[in-house]
Amino acid sequence: METLDLKAAKRERKGNNPCRAMRRENKVPAVVYGPAMEAALPISVDRKELADLLKVAAGRQIIINLAIEDNGEKSRKVMIKELQQNTLTSALLHADFYEVDMTREIIVEIAVETVGTPVGVQEGGVLNLVRRELAVKCLPGNVPSAVTVDVSGLNIGDSIHLLDLALPDGVEIPDASINFTVLAVSGPEKEKVEPEEGEEGEGEAASADEES
Repeated sequence: METLDLKAAKRERKGNNPCRAMRRENKVPAVVYGPAMEAALPISVDRKELADLLKVAAGRQIIINLAIEDNGEKSRKVMIKELQQNTLTSALLHADFYEVDMTREIIVEIAVETVGTPVGVQEGGVLNLVRRELAVKCLPGNVPSAVTVDVSGLNIGDSIHLLDLALPDGVEIPDASINFTVLAVSGPEKEKVEPEEGEEGEGEAASADEES
């Protein structure tokens, strides 16, 4: 799993007004918390540095070496738990970082990616990705960037279920007893044939005769 660096600063002031002031200074208010911490630690990070990190991550789960300035401690290993963004501008408003123990397993959501073009799609079928993300359980350092599925051999009517997936060593599904469908290739949708202009269906013709 990829590890990236990010600098942060302790945040003394809380509340809406101080947070707005930070955003005007291109800072993003944030917090760090985790099972080994007694309380959440308020921090701030540079907006551009966080945005650049997110671009490199490209939607994948990553581990961050979070170096908190003036905190007298080594960097913390964290993952992004939640991001708040402006719905109109997509500007970053707040970030939650979760501290992880590299020796303890965690459960995270990762993306499902497909490789190849199904035979069924070449024959007019449609590939339906039922689950775009899956929950996996593993050590933080073993979190894969995605679950990759080769779909090139699938025909119309074929599907892949949870237990069909080949996962990397050390990665497992938390509840594999639920063997749900991950993706499937369905047949082409039948086009609805509309009557040409001037034509009437039998029911419409019958109704017209009754009214006349």
